[in-house]
Amino acid sequence: MECKDCLRVFEEIGSALNAPLDTDELLGQIARVLVGRFGVSGCLVRLLSRDRRILEEFASFGLSDRFLGKGPVDPELSAWEAIEGKLVVIPDCRTDPRVQYPAAHADEGFVTVVIVPLATRGQVVGVLKLYAKERREFSQGELDTLQVVASFCASAVVHSMFHNVLRHINKTVRSSLEPRERLNAMVQLIAEDLRIKGTYIQLLDPSGKLSPLSFSFGLSGPFLDKAATLSGPILSEVLGGTMVGILDAAHEPMIGFGRQVEEEGITSMLFLPLMITEKPMGMLVLCTHRAYELSRDERALMRSISDECALAIQNALTYAAMKKQYDTLMEDFKSWVGQSGGYFPIT
Repeated sequence: MECKDCLRVFEEIGSALNAPLDTDELLGQIARVLVGRFGVSGCLVRLLSRDRRILEEFASFGLSDRFLGKGPVDPELSAWEAIEGKLVVIPDCRTDPRVQYPAAHADEGFVTVVIVPLATRGQVVGVLKLYAKERREFSQGELDTLQVVASFCASAVVHSMFHNVLRHINKTVRSSLEPRERLNAMVQLIAEDLRIKGTYIQLLDPSGKLSPLSFSFGLSGPFLDKAATLSGPILSEVLGGTMVGILDAAHEPMIGFGRQVEEEGITSMLFLPLMITEKPMGMLVLCTHRAYELSRDERALMRSISDECALAIQNALTYAAMKKQYDTLMEDFKSWVGQSGGYFPIT
C-alpha cells in the first residue's frame, strides 16, 4: 500500500466517523473500508467482555456466518499479546499456536492474520483483525495505518459505552422498579456498559456518616467490607464534590486497603461524588481491571453519570419515605376502623 492509499483510508474512515451512525454500524463501515483498501478477505472487531474472559463479536465484513459462529474466543488462547497492547502478525494461522481455532481458519482459506489492539490511554477494550487468503507481508506504513485506525475505533467504542450508561441510567430513573431494585440495576448497568471490573455506591446516613455498602456489582464481600472503611483525604475531597481518580490503587497509601485492591484484581479506582443541590449524599466508585485515566470529555460524561445517579437515588429515597408514611397512615386507618367496629358516624 502506498502513502496515497493510506490517506484514502483516513478519508473514508473520517467520512464514516462524521456520519450519524451507531457504533456497531460505524465499525462495520470501517471494516468494509479496511477490506477494500488493504486487499484482504475479511475484517473483524471483537470487544472484551466485562470479565475479560471472552472476546465478543461486535462488527465484521467479508466473513461467513460459519466462521463467525465457530465458538467462544478466549483472549488467553487467541493472540493474548494483542490484549497486552501489542500488534501481532501471524504469517500462517493454520499452524500457529496463538490461533484458537486453526481448523476454522483453514476451512475459510485464511493464511495471514493481523491482530491490532483497540487501545485508548493504556486500556485495551478489544481487537481488530484482518484476514488474508495468501501468505502476506505488511509494510510498516500499513501497520502504522492500522494502529491509527484502531485508535479511532477504540475511541468510538469507549465514547459509545459512556453514552450507553447515560441512556440506561436515564431509563432506570423513570422506571417503576422498587428503590432497592433501581439502585442495584444502576450499579450493574454501569459496570456492564463500561466493561469494568465492578462498581459500588455508598450513601450517607441521616447523621452524615457513610452507611455500610448495600449496592454493588462485580466485587467480592471481603473487598467491599474493606472499601466501606475508606477515610481521609480521598473521602473528604469526594464528599466535598470533587471527582478523584487513582491510577494505581493497590499502591496508593491514601486508599488504606491496597492488599485487598490487588487481590480483587483492581488497578484503577474512580471516586465520584453524588451531590444534590451541592450537598453530598454519598459516592459512586468505579473499579477497572487495568490502569485507566479518563480524558476531559470522559470526565465530563462521568460527572453527568454521577449526577443522574444522584437524581435517581434522591427519587428512590423520596419514594421510600413517602411509601413508609403511606403504609403507616394505612395501618393507623385500619386500626381505627377496627376499633370503631367498622361504623362511620354521620354528623
